[in-house]
This record gives sequence, C-alpha cells and structure tokens, in this order.
Amino acid sequence: MPYIVSQPGWTQQTAVSIPANVTTTATTMLLSRYLATISTPYDANVEYEAARQRDEERWEREERIREQRERYRAASRRATETLRSLLTEENQRRLDAGFDLLIVGSAGGQYRVRHGYQGNIRRSDGRTFCAHPSMVTPEGDLLPTEDAMIAQILALVTDEPAFLRVANAS
Repeated sequence: MPYIVSQPGWTQQTAVSIPANVTTTATTMLLSRYLATISTPYDANVEYEAARQRDEERWEREERIREQRERYRAASRRATETLRSLLTEENQRRLDAGFDLLIVGSAGGQYRVRHGYQGNIRRSDGRTFCAHPSMVTPEGDLLPTEDAMIAQILALVTDEPAFLRVANAS
C-alpha cells in the first residue's frame, strides 16, 4: 500500500510502498528510517535569504568598483590638466598626439618621457631610466599615470642629479 511522504517546506512528495501486513508501529519505524536516509528537506525561505544576501553583496561590490573607477577617471582628468599646465605648447601638442614628451633636465640632460609609470624615461644617449617606485607611487589607491609622469618631470626639471641617483638605469 503506497504512502505519501511529505514534510513542511519540501518541494515534492515521495511515494513509499509498504507491505499491508506491517503493523502501524513498524510502518512508523520504516518511514522514519527512510526519512533519515534521504536528503535534508529544501527550505525555500533559507535558500531565498541566502540568494538575496549573495545578490546584495555582489551589488555592493559592483557599486564600490563603479565608484572607484569614477574616482580614478576624475583624478586622471585632473592629473592630465595639471600635466598640461606644466608643459610647453610643443609638448602639449606631443601629448595630445600620443608622442614622447621632450624634457630638458636641470643639469642640461635631454630626455624623452613616454606615457607610463616606470621605464618610460629615455635619455638622449639611449639609456632608459626607471624611477624608483616609492618616488612616484603612493601606497593604497591607484595613481593616475599622469600623476606619476608629473612627479618624474618635476624631479628631472628641478634636481636632475638627485633623480639620476634614485632612478634605476638600464
């Protein structure tokens, strides 16, 4: 004789066949053993709450990323304006065209500064310089590339020998 087994919160019912000659106590014992061996019942509220929590965390993470990107874009725009204000008209045109900036150091050295953080400074004799990371990169948040270039250019223009002592030359 089939019995329908179902528990509150389960998504489906299960049919169990029990012989007719089994007593009620035996039936109860058989059903309880069967229930103990099958998987834990599905609780829709717990699953819904867990999914909602995961979605909330994902939305918050995505919002933080969007805000960080917007802050970076705004900082990059400000840094570009500041960089342009430090450059000659010729170098402003070169920056707009994507060419290297031509910089003359305080000791008279001539340099080409490419867009970048490190390894982006080349002296006229062909040596490449990599500014020391602590010189242009603060710990923590992302630094716009233009800010790093401003630090490099100011170091070259104001104290070229000190820049050359700190920079890694290759």
